[in-house]
Amino acid sequence: MQGKDARVWKRVGVFAPTMVQVVRHQKSPDVFMGVATDMGPGGMYISTDEPAECDDIVALDVNLVEFGEQITESGRVVRSDADGFAVKFLYRCEMFDSVRQL
Repeated sequence: MQGKDARVWKRVGVFAPTMVQVVRHQKSPDVFMGVATDMGPGGMYISTDEPAECDDIVALDVNLVEFGEQITESGRVVRSDADGFAVKFLYRCEMFDSVRQL
């Protein structure tokens, strides 16, 4: 459904340096830095110049400096554009509930 927001959980704006590891079968993983610019319990958007393709599986190390928290999550790329890509977490990020309360 184009034009409709398919998110289940609301996201909040953040500025969080993020190490991204794109896991591809039978290839060495691509590792690069990006910045998480919004996130919620179900996913996040990573701003970066590095490419990621829809359905890529990514491992993310997110440094939530403003909250004093570090999280590690994995997810699937659900949208990619010239500015970065959106990731849907493979599992709901429960840590986000505590971060959201700070």
